[in-house]
Amino acid sequence: MKEAYYVQNYELVLTKAGKLVELTFQILSDLAFGENPKQPNINQLIRRLESDERAKKLDDSLRLIVPRVAYALYTIRSKRGAVHVNHEVSPNFIDSTLAISMCSWILSEFLRLFLKSTEINVLELINTISKINNIPLIEEIDGRPVILKPEMTAEEQILIILYSKILSILKQYQGKI
Repeated sequence: MKEAYYVQNYELVLTKAGKLVELTFQILSDLAFGENPKQPNINQLIRRLESDERAKKLDDSLRLIVPRVAYALYTIRSKRGAVHVNHEVSPNFIDSTLAISMCSWILSEFLRLFLKSTEINVLELINTISKINNIPLIEEIDGRPVILKPEMTAEEQILIILYSKILSILKQYQGKI
């Protein structure tokens, strides 16, 4: 999804966000009711999660907040032109930016609640998922820069790494100059 965002394929971002929403509701249905519908009825499932006694065993985040965030995301994906012809100014960029954040939040919430690891490991993973790179061509892994497009020339890779380092230094001094 983030790769599609970086190459400005906003329709694909929103399509993938819609799929994540469907998966989210399938997971919630399974956790609450032991059911795994192929195409969950989102409105009905939200009502069941809020009122069915069996769902009360779930953390309130899973029972109330995640479904509402996922529903908002699904509404944006379905009603704002991502899947229909829209003759207005396209909202796909801002919708995709929001979708990336909402999907990251949903995934992070599942990790926070279910990942069996140290708090530091969970936080590092959540921070990695939640980060939207300013430079989509580079990622830092174990303190080392890794170019995500290895077909780039050596000169291009060096320039990207230098630019990334300059941005990192500027962030350290932000507000101190």
